[in-house]
Amino acid sequence: MMIVLEPMSAASFERFKAYSVADFAAQMQRTGEWEIDRAPALAEASFAQLLPEGLLTADNYLFDIKDRALGECVGAIWAGVVEEERREGFIFDLVIHEPYRRQGYAKLAMREIEAFFVTLDVRSIALEVYFDNAGARRLYDESGYQVTSQSMRKML
Repeated sequence: MMIVLEPMSAASFERFKAYSVADFAAQMQRTGEWEIDRAPALAEASFAQLLPEGLLTADNYLFDIKDRALGECVGAIWAGVVEEERREGFIFDLVIHEPYRRQGYAKLAMREIEAFFVTLDVRSIALEVYFDNAGARRLYDESGYQVTSQSMRKML
């Protein structure tokens, strides 16, 4: 299985944005960060703040993940350079579409985005993962990422 990261088209970006904003709102509701009635608007505002120029936002890279053999888009990844001086990259979102999950695409996408970051002279990559996302935590552990901080909450 071989994949390629292709820059998102405007249409692909709109689909990714809709999914990403809804997914982020749901995660923030589930973890108790945001109230259910405010979460969609807060997620939309967060996305707009991080990508004020959409696909043209400087130092942000949005890719479709395509399976070369299938000729199909199997997911998307959004990454950026967040610390210019330290040359640190950040993976904002990695999405594998439902029919393609648990087949190794996320691991391949991580390798490809890491190789891409090397071309940008990035020296480290950070990301955030929610504790209840066991599959993602396993992927990042297996990919060599280390926990650098941990947040905890008790709901009353």
